[in-house]
Amino acid sequence: ENLNVEPDVFTIAKALGGGVPIGAMLCKSHCNVFGPGDHATTFGGNPLACAAGLAVTKAIDEDNLLENVAARGAQLRAGLELIQTQHPGWVKDIRGWGLITGLEISDDQGVTAGEVVGAAIKEGLLLVPAGTH
Repeated sequence: ENLNVEPDVFTIAKALGGGVPIGAMLCKSHCNVFGPGDHATTFGGNPLACAAGLAVTKAIDEDNLLENVAARGAQLRAGLELIQTQHPGWVKDIRGWGLITGLEISDDQGVTAGEVVGAAIKEGLLLVPAGTH
């Protein structure tokens, strides 16, 4: 959606179940090459996984989940931009969409993303590094 691309095939797994294992594939009719029994799945179709998937889908549709993600993503980006302003030379780039947004640490700072994440965790902030910087 961010790139104005409409996929022919869409897969989803982890997020669909809200922590309960489930996966799904949706496709346009011209891509529908699977018939009943052509493809098996470990978690497909069981009542618990399907109930979890329906609950997540309902939250997305009825509880303004995507609007909240957009608002929290804007809040995150604003906070990262503030850090970039307050610490010139440290933040090389800010990129991503919504809540999948991160910053790249400038190479000349002599620290890795893992070291920054470790320091943040000691302060009570949970982060996840992606790459060395």
